[in-house]
Amino acid sequence: MSTSINDSIWKTLLTTITPLCLGTLIFGMMLESYKNELNFRGDIMKDYYSPLVNKQRECIDIGDSLAKDYNSMAGNYVVMMNQYKLMLKGQSPRLTNEYKEYLVGLLKNAGDFSGNADEHRNSLSKCRDELHQTYINVALVTGTLDNFKGIDDDSKIRLEGIDIKGFEAKRKLNESIKDINLIQVINSYFIAGDAGDKRNEENDNYTDELITSKVQPLIEFFSFIATLEKEKNQTYLTLSNKYNAILESEISSRYKRNWFSRAFF
Repeated sequence: MSTSINDSIWKTLLTTITPLCLGTLIFGMMLESYKNELNFRGDIMKDYYSPLVNKQRECIDIGDSLAKDYNSMAGNYVVMMNQYKLMLKGQSPRLTNEYKEYLVGLLKNAGDFSGNADEHRNSLSKCRDELHQTYINVALVTGTLDNFKGIDDDSKIRLEGIDIKGFEAKRKLNESIKDINLIQVINSYFIAGDAGDKRNEENDNYTDELITSKVQPLIEFFSFIATLEKEKNQTYLTLSNKYNAILESEISSRYKRNWFSRAFF
């Protein structure tokens, strides 16, 4: 009789405790999986996605600044050329100290804009290298490397086409300005006495030739390079937008694929 009672008790325990234990175990596994998924998703956002977006913005901003530098250089040369044309027409002010400082300022601006362009060009090259490595890191973690490479390859083709146009423009410019005598240019720009004085005929003739045949191509070159930089920036921005859309979809789908969240949310 006691054996029958004991068997009954064990059966009762087995039928009640076993499902309870299994349920607790399964629920614990589900909860842990959910927590791990949330933590992993949070880590991707904090450690990878947010730094990627910040680096993208940084590179775009530097690219915009570089394009502005080139436009500023073109605009400054336009002002210098116009001042010279006024001199030829006898409409420029006399070469007072104030006017001389103004002309010196134009030359200084040319140097400043060129220095800014060099600085931004170097910063942009470094930023884009760092951005590319960030793309690779994010793609490896999220399993989107093939997606990124496809978009990146398309961008490289467009960027190579832009670079070819830039190299050709630079080659033509170098060919057109290779015979410029910089010392003679500066001497002509600051003729002693009145800015419209024709006493130094040799310098005047040289400067006339320089303005008509050299400066305009220089202006057009910097304007064109500014346009190319904007085109490059747009290409990088398109890459960012396309890959970000894929990345955001992948991060979101990781959350949706979690079987606990599907079951309870």
